[in-house]
Amino acid sequence: MQNQSTLSHDRRQLTCTSGAGAPTRRRLTIDWYLIVQVIMVAVTAGMAIATAVMARAAQASVKEMREERLERLAPRILVYFEVDHHQAVINLIIANQGLGAAKNITIDFDKPIYDSRGNEITAYPLLRDGIPYMPPGQVHSIFIDVGPSYFQAGLPEQFVATVKYESAETYRRYEGRFILDLSHWKDYRVVRARTPLETELGKIAAELKRVSNLIEKK
Repeated sequence: MQNQSTLSHDRRQLTCTSGAGAPTRRRLTIDWYLIVQVIMVAVTAGMAIATAVMARAAQASVKEMREERLERLAPRILVYFEVDHHQAVINLIIANQGLGAAKNITIDFDKPIYDSRGNEITAYPLLRDGIPYMPPGQVHSIFIDVGPSYFQAGLPEQFVATVKYESAETYRRYEGRFILDLSHWKDYRVVRARTPLETELGKIAAELKRVSNLIEKK
């Protein structure tokens, strides 16, 4: 009887032990499941972030390429003085050296430009009213003065020109500032091309000099 009671007590202990052990195994299983879920969420979030970063980088690259293409096709208005050594004249050059057309071009000078006769060059309609349109490669040449006459009159030798214009294709606005300096042309020498007659006369003079030298030697 005592043995049966003891056996029954042991069975209850085993049952309790087994019953207590089952929730422990269940908790361990739930903990691993949560860890796996957290890892998967973290990996998914990381992939989403990486995808977003790559998308932004691709958008930035496309935008940069578009900007570079637009800049290559943009107009480029230049303003400068050109001195013709053969004719000894000073010209004001306005040129579009870009690949795109420009429109609504205005040029403002820090002071008026006059020639040696007192005419105001900056009052010409092209400079006063602006240029409505310039295709690529177009050049405007405005006669200023004969070099020696301009410098002898003691007129200003340096000007600052501010150019504003916009692209005819993209409507982008551009602005440039140019320093126009004539001082380095002040002491230049006029080099005039020889005419065909002058060239022939020079040859005849050289030949006569050669013959004269031969006669003197004899």
